[in-house]
Amino acid sequence: MVVYLFPLMGGLLAPIYPSINSVILASIPKYLHSAMSGLIVVFSAIGGTIGSIITGFVFQEFSGQQAFYLSLIPLSLLIISAIFMSKLKINPKK
Repeated sequence: MVVYLFPLMGGLLAPIYPSINSVILASIPKYLHSAMSGLIVVFSAIGGTIGSIITGFVFQEFSGQQAFYLSLIPLSLLIISAIFMSKLKINPKK
């Protein structure tokens, strides 16, 4: 069952990423959007690479079921962060 649930986490994470980027871009002046988008792309690539290395290490050291449960920790942190971000009030600059 865990084997089928693990890929489904992407369905929960996928909507969070654009929301975070949107909040970040909405909070900075328009002339900085291209620079910030570049930083988002670079750090996304670095995060994806490091995440793959960590995932490989965790699956090497633990069983698949334990690795799945360990992956719930960062998923929970992302969900909590998204909840806190949604409660922030952003005043649009005119």
